[in-house]
Amino acid sequence: MIILLSIIEFGCGSLMFSYWIGRMVGKRLEEIRDGNPGAFNLGHAAGFKMGVIFE
Repeated sequence: MIILLSIIEFGCGSLMFSYWIGRMVGKRLEEIRDGNPGAFNLGHAAGFKMGVIFE
């Protein structure tokens, strides 16, 4: 059980949630501002609330 949880946690930790949320709202974060697909650019693309939630 611990091994399974460790694998799931590793998988979740390796995902860039800001990138996927940006894709869900129809924005390519690599093309916004400095090209970094992080939470700061998500805030500019999807709005302040989304940027704060995923910061």
